[in-house]
Amino acid sequence: MTKFKTLSITVAGIALGAATLWYGSRPPRDPISNGVRLSEWIEEANRDSSKNRITSEDLRNLGPEAVEFLEHSIRLSLPGETTGLGERLPDAFRDYLPDILYQRDLYGSHEQCLYALEQLSNLGREAQPAIPLFVEILKHPDKSLRDAAGYGLNRIGSESWDEVEEILSHTDSKGRRSILFTITSRLSAPAPDPSKAELERILEIFLDACSDPNPEIQLLGVGGLLNCKANYSYLFTDLDLPGRAGPAVANCLNRGEGTLKVVSARALYYYPESIHLATHSLKAMAEDTSAFYKDPALATLEAYQKAQDEMK
Repeated sequence: MTKFKTLSITVAGIALGAATLWYGSRPPRDPISNGVRLSEWIEEANRDSSKNRITSEDLRNLGPEAVEFLEHSIRLSLPGETTGLGERLPDAFRDYLPDILYQRDLYGSHEQCLYALEQLSNLGREAQPAIPLFVEILKHPDKSLRDAAGYGLNRIGSESWDEVEEILSHTDSKGRRSILFTITSRLSAPAPDPSKAELERILEIFLDACSDPNPEIQLLGVGGLLNCKANYSYLFTDLDLPGRAGPAVANCLNRGEGTLKVVSARALYYYPESIHLATHSLKAMAEDTSAFYKDPALATLEAYQKAQDEMK
């Protein structure tokens, strides 16, 4: 092979590589809906549905273009902070460096990122291509962004179970907390109708959380069981929700402290069959001088008394 041919092939390879890099990194097309560019709409971050110029239905009508652009916008506006130059140097130099070299600069827009993330989450199953992005954001330090990503991942439905199970396996992660907090979003639109196996798994997840050694996780488990009974009991008719969840909630009330005890008392209101398992704790709470403890205990005890009267 001549030197000229070798040089030509090299130049062609470099050009092809540069073209591929440019094509892969260029922003997606900015779609227009109702005469408004998605970039302008995201920049406004207007949560007033009566004045919002683009709806979830409009986004669905845009198809994959909307998902692609929302993903791009989220990554572009994802908030964070730079690392100071001094932090990148060896420790031996740090005592001799000026403070300015440790200065961190903020970047991104929390408001726009959260808005775009919420809209992407509202697309349900159609947001399936964004599963890797949702998983990535579940590691972000900001709780509101993690929770929005949790909603998005759960609203996709069965296609995201593998990722959800992986996140739940990291017992001390903040991502696990966001998944537990949002997992009942699988039970209503825009998520597809859950199968019986999915309902069983959701119930198991909350019951496991109630027996977790971490009170914060227990709180999320109790809150989830409250939500299942208060809003979605019709979905669990074949899974004996009262018989399985009620005792778990009563146990958290008996053993918990502070907010966990209060939320457990509120949850037990929806499981009157199991109130007798925690009447001693409820009566003690009802005698507390703080309405924070007293009011939910009294309401649940009244529900218990009403159930007892109806049985006579």
